[in-house]
Amino acid sequence: MTEDDVDDVYQACPQDDLERGDQYTFLSMERNTKLIINCMVAKRTTDNCHVFIQDLKGRIEGRFQLSTDGFAGYTGYLHGRISQAVG
Repeated sequence: MTEDDVDDVYQACPQDDLERGDQYTFLSMERNTKLIINCMVAKRTTDNCHVFIQDLKGRIEGRFQLSTDGFAGYTGYLHGRISQAVG
């Protein structure tokens, strides 16, 4: 079982690019080797968290341990998946 960390990095929007708005770089990294498993640049929304986690899931075989910062976009998705698997 691999141990993976998920994090996002905030980028402020330059004044001349207000239409695009602020963005985040989503990163997942294998804890021991520091290998970047996947990344995505997008707004920090629940939907984008779901897309990011689904992409991560498709890149890893078997079970893995996931650590996040507790943002509701991650936790709501993950809790929903856990309850589906159990119930």
